[in-house]
Formats: sequence, structure tokens, C-alpha cells
Amino acid sequence: QLPTSTSDDSGALFNYGRLQLSRSHMVDFTLVNDGVIPATARCEVRGRNPNFSVTCPSTVSLAPKESQRVEIRYQPRTEGEHEISLRINTQHNPFEDTTIRFKGEGYVEDVCWDLQDAPQAPRDMEPGSPGRMQAMHPPPPDELEL
Repeated sequence: QLPTSTSDDSGALFNYGRLQLSRSHMVDFTLVNDGVIPATARCEVRGRNPNFSVTCPSTVSLAPKESQRVEIRYQPRTEGEHEISLRINTQHNPFEDTTIRFKGEGYVEDVCWDLQDAPQAPRDMEPGSPGRMQAMHPPPPDELEL
């Protein structure tokens, strides 16, 4: 499931969707000063949640048109829904305060095939040649008799 984002009167929401335990998904966001004067923002993570890691300095000073990268990683360690909020408060400008909520759902797959470390056929072999590895597909769940 791909991440989604929405926005309403309560602020922005970024949904990482469902992610298998111990997998991770990292998204970079960019904080930009679109104004004509320097701005200083405070970044405050609300709610401790070991399923998220936030890489953002607590205070960010930006010259006009300057930007700062913010990294949010979701790595579920437990099953269920997880949420964290990042409040960005621009000093001396109450109209530029915002809160972004990040959420995701960790799940366990009862049976799964993880072939990320499976050997790969050399790219220079022709399909069907004797040395070429044949594609293997997992059996249908009905044949597993689980």
C-alpha cells in the first residue's frame, strides 16, 4: 500500500499505510522559507512512539528561499496502528504554525515468501538457455494445506 497524504482544518495527515513488522519506509519532507525575511521555526515531536524516528533539528533558522530536509521513518515493531505528530511553530508568526500527523499500521504476515536475497540469473544469458535459472513461483495457498 502506498503512502497517502491529506489536509483539513485539523492539519495535515501523512499515512504510511500497512507495513510488515521490521520493514521500514522513510520519507523526506522539505521545510522551505518562501518569505522575503529570515524565519526561525521550532520543530516539536509530540508523543513518543518507537515505531517512528524523526530527523529534524529542534530549531531551524532559514534565510529567504532556503530549505531544510526533514526525515520521517516508519518502522513498525508491534502490530496495530501507530501515530506521531510533528508541530512546526514559526517564531513571531502565529499564522504559520502547523501540525502534521503521521500514521501507519504494522502487521504480521502468517506466511510470506521473502525472495530479496534469492540468487539472480546473470543478465547476459538468453531466456531458455541451459544455464539460465527458471522463474519459480510460490504454490497457491490451497496447496500449502495450512
